[in-house]
Parts: sequence; C-alpha cells; structure tokens
Amino acid sequence: MSEVILARNEIIISGGAVNTPQILMLSGIGPKEDLKPLGIPVVLDLPGVGRNLHNHVAFFVNFFINDTDSQALNWATAMEYLLFRDGLMSGTGISEVTAIINSKYSNPAEDHPDLQYFFGGFLANCARTGQVGERVDPEKKDAKRSINIIPAVLHPQSRGYIKLKNTNPTEHPLIIPRYLSHPNDVATLVDGIKIAIAMTQTPSLQRYGFKLDDTPVKGCENLTFGCDAYWECAVRMQTGPENHQAGSCRMGPPGDHGAVVDPELRVYGIERLRVMDASVMPKVTSGNTNAPTIMIAEKGADMIKSTWFGRRIWDVWYKK
Repeated sequence: MSEVILARNEIIISGGAVNTPQILMLSGIGPKEDLKPLGIPVVLDLPGVGRNLHNHVAFFVNFFINDTDSQALNWATAMEYLLFRDGLMSGTGISEVTAIINSKYSNPAEDHPDLQYFFGGFLANCARTGQVGERVDPEKKDAKRSINIIPAVLHPQSRGYIKLKNTNPTEHPLIIPRYLSHPNDVATLVDGIKIAIAMTQTPSLQRYGFKLDDTPVKGCENLTFGCDAYWECAVRMQTGPENHQAGSCRMGPPGDHGAVVDPELRVYGIERLRVMDASVMPKVTSGNTNAPTIMIAEKGADMIKSTWFGRRIWDVWYKK
C-alpha cells in the first residue's frame, strides 16, 4: 500500500550517509549506470549520489591493568551511587575521555591533527549472574581489568560508495566502504597504535600496571607480534569503523561533476529538494560528527526560512 504526501514548498531528505543516497536513487536521482539495470526510470543522471562515502576508521588496542578490586559491581559501589550519585556507577568509565593529536605524518604547524583517541573500560561491570557482589568471571580469581585505547584516523583518504541492492525501499542498500584501501590511512593508524602503546609506558599509567594484550589477531599469527607488518595486518583483520559515515551526497560548486548539492544544500537539477545530514560533507569533520550534523540542520533551516520568507514578502509587496 502506497501513500502520497504533498509538500507545499520543499522536500527535505535527512536519511544520513546511507539512507539519503538510497532514497535519491530509488527516486530516480543518481548514476544512470546504477539505476537502469534495476529498471528505475532515470529522473536525473547525478553521478555523485552514493559516491565519496567515507568514515573515521579505528583499531581497538587492548591492555590489562592491575586493578581487580572494583571489577565487579558490589554493594559498596551500588550504595555509593544510590546515596551520593557518585563512584563507578555514576559514569561510563573512561569512554568519557578523548584526545586529538598529530601522527608522525601530520604537520603540527598546520594545527590539523589526524588522530583521535577513544577509550573504553573501567566500568562497574555486572557478573554473569547479575548478582551484586559477584565477580564478572568467578572462574578467574586473578582476572585483570581490560582497558581499550582506540586510535581513529581523522582524515581518511579511502573512499567507498552506496549502491541499491534492489528497488525494495525496506531493504538495506549495498554498502561498499573500502576502508583502508588507501595506504596512507593504514600508515596513520599503525602510528596511532604505536603512540597508544607509548602512552601506557608513561609513569602515570604504569602506576596501574598497564600491559599490552599480546594475543595475536586471528589471521596475523604468522607475523611477529608488534612489528609494523603485524599491525598492518591487524588493522585490516579487525577494522573498527566509527559511526561517522559522511560524504555520499557531497556539497560542491556548480560545475563540480561529483557534487550532489549546492552550498545551500539544494540538490542540483531538482527544484525544491534539499539534503540536510552528514552525507553533504565533502570531507568528514576532524572529530565526532554529531554536533556538526546538528549545525548543518540549523544552517539549512535558516536558509529555508530565508528563501521562503523572502518570497512571501515579495509576493505581498508585488500584489499590492
């Protein structure tokens, strides 16, 4: 059962870097060589739709620390939270921390760091039974707490694309991310891993007994653990994409063959159609994309109001 919805002024697509190009292509707006094989009538051959997909790519480096006393959720941590809203249960551990720094491939004078670090762990974890006071794993009496340091490449040069699987709008499209297809991304991420390991060797972190988890990544066992070739293998075998997908309907000036929207977020060649989400970013921002995407929407809303408010003032004046 289909439903027809009419818009008086404009249609705004905010499906994100995956669903926005999917919606456009299902509507006949996109690369004709992708639409014709599926029998979709080509409304506009717009080659950039679905192209230029990219993301911040990371790798989880695991460490162990000596702190075992607070690994399980216990009555002390529960009461500390209930009475004072403080302690291990009051936060999300070290995931609240981030860092942005330069790899050896970035020029510090440009003030444009190419690595962001995320951190995971140090939470009041529940035991398998969920009972307060029990250990996370009762079988491991000397189990150590696990900590993740997660370097992510901020300026990825690898590019992927989105294609339609079929004409069913309820099915996921084909996502071909091509992560780490550019060698510079691999080199930057490997350097990020080395920086993370060096970070744990500082006196401040060695107080907690930080020790690198040297369990080989599956598929890389034949390489010497810790050498460059090993880490290059590891990042490819256990690639950690962030949820920062962007660029698949990128903004560009008139005449840009790969651009989908103009500087006012209007889809080229289609009247009264705009895109407002991270897909319009020519290059993903150097950090988390949540706030920048909100900014895109706020700016887009202002441009829409300016367009239509101005037209209405003109109509009123002209009719007089």
